[in-house]
Amino acid sequence: MSVSMRVIVLITVLALGLTTVWLLNPSQAAAQGDDQGEDGDADVIYVCPNHPEIWSEKPGVCPKCGATLVKKTK
Repeated sequence: MSVSMRVIVLITVLALGLTTVWLLNPSQAAAQGDDQGEDGDADVIYVCPNHPEIWSEKPGVCPKCGATLVKKTK
């Protein structure tokens, strides 16, 4: 594989990786919705204490481990 082809592959892999991280980041996803929820409290999310990638705008349980989601302000 030529050097220029390696550079193209490297840039593509980095771009896909950064896009994936950006899409999976809960703070970014929550920041995209500027409107307030039904309860009027747009600054609160609920996060799993064991899996920080799991979050919700409403109280509940983690689908991975069943732990109660913990209230956290953005």
